[in-house]
Amino acid sequence: MESVYKTIVLRNGETAIFRSPQGEHIEEIERYANQLSQEDTYVVMAGEKVTRDEEKRYLEQVLLEIENGNRIHVFVFVNQKLVANADVHRITRFRTRALHVGELAISVAKDYRNLGIGRQLIDFLINEAKKMGYRLLILDVFAENERAIALYQSVGFQLTGERPGGILYKGKYIGQVLMHLSLV
Repeated sequence: MESVYKTIVLRNGETAIFRSPQGEHIEEIERYANQLSQEDTYVVMAGEKVTRDEEKRYLEQVLLEIENGNRIHVFVFVNQKLVANADVHRITRFRTRALHVGELAISVAKDYRNLGIGRQLIDFLINEAKKMGYRLLILDVFAENERAIALYQSVGFQLTGERPGGILYKGKYIGQVLMHLSLV
């Protein structure tokens, strides 16, 4: 059963719906992932084609982590079109030692940037993370993505450090900025 978390009006007047991920979204997830990949913007995908099977596996993992209480995930739709994707997932690689830490990730389609979606998503995820008992949120961001860094700082994230040359972006090794936000 699909859950609508909230509805907002964007700066351009369109209505955006924040929803939980569902199996029926698979076609839109594939379209969105490939759109971001082809744009070769500040995301992990860099031009490669994402297949429907890869996205099905991704969605299955997302839904399992939500069910297990290890992920908060939000899709944003405008006119039935996926325009943003964001999540906080627990750091489980250290077993129980870091279950209080969540890693935040967000992407917004090019035509929907600077309309208020990113800020609303981050605020929503921070509030949900607090409800779920997270104590610390972390993220990493391309050092050249000054707009995103400013947005994260505006909601309280602080610079933790930088991995010099940590990201290969458009043929060049650039810095990977690490940030954190205490929730206690």
